[in-house]
Amino acid sequence: MKQHEKAVEDINEAIRLNPKETLTFIPRAVAYIELGQPDQAKQDYDEAIRLDPQDASAYTGRGGLYLRTGEY
Repeated sequence: MKQHEKAVEDINEAIRLNPKETLTFIPRAVAYIELGQPDQAKQDYDEAIRLDPQDASAYTGRGGLYLRTGEY
């Protein structure tokens, strides 16, 4: 199994245990990007921002995703 897929599995479990923890969504977004799944990555950045609108790293990640996918 690829490391990024394993990472997503582990982070999914962390989210199941604590669905309001912003910091779990950002690394999963990064893993989704590496897996070529930008739509899922955007959903995770959006959820991190919804949970904590003051989290600059979520905005930075989502902005980088927009640049990477040409959505700007």
